Amino acid sequence: MSDRVLSSQSAKDSIQKIQTIITSGLTDQIKALDTEGRNLSEPNVWDGPLATTFRSDTWPSTHQSLQNTSLSSLSSTTTCSRSLTTSSR
Repeated sequence: MSDRVLSSQSAKDSIQKIQTIITSGLTDQIKALDTEGRNLSEPNVWDGPLATTFRSDTWPSTHQSLQNTSLSSLSSTTTCSRSLTTSSR
């Protein structure tokens, strides 16, 4: 196994961009999207054929994806990115 570590300027730039995206409201947008989707999945809020399709087909997989993209996983990405940036200086 190699102990080689490479951190090119391109990698450092990408790390910075990821950190900026995550810390500039991405988690808030994910939470807001989840909130609105849950609201639309309520039959007392929205009902009819299209709403039924949304509730049964669209929202369950979208909701699961949003849950998988949780704040903790975004947080660990930021932590990892910071470690890479720090160790490559």
